[in-house]
Amino acid sequence: MLTKIFCEIDDFVQNFDKQFNPHLLPNGKRKENRGLKPSLSTSEIITIIVYFHTSIIEPLNIITTLVL
Repeated sequence: MLTKIFCEIDDFVQNFDKQFNPHLLPNGKRKENRGLKPSLSTSEIITIIVYFHTSIIEPLNIITTLVL
């Protein structure tokens, strides 16, 4: 399930980047080293967030049912 979610999100991010990047403003001439480069891709970060939110819904529904 997690692999399927990642593949769908990765396909979306790749298509989104192709269409959105030409509309971004340039970075300018300032090139500063601001620490380490991120080791996770945008697709990986979004997948973690989506998986977290979908996995927490079920326990919240059980708790809500028990409390009410």
